[in-house]
Amino acid sequence: MISLLLCRPQPILGRCITAMGAKFHPHHLVCHFCLKPLSKGCFKEQENKPYCHPCFIKLFDRGSSEGTTAVTCFF
Repeated sequence: MISLLLCRPQPILGRCITAMGAKFHPHHLVCHFCLKPLSKGCFKEQENKPYCHPCFIKLFDRGSSEGTTAVTCFF
């Protein structure tokens, strides 16, 4: 996953975001599909990968709540 790999070699100084059991530089927590930053607000997870709401709906929403994933929010 891009967002996790980019943070590992660099110490996180200053602001950081804790999500999905890891800490991220704000500019490294991005949607797994469109790569837009998820620097504030909520995102959805699928298979431990973060997605913005539009990409999640486009890729995974089949009109069923079965297999629903976590929604993570931060501010």
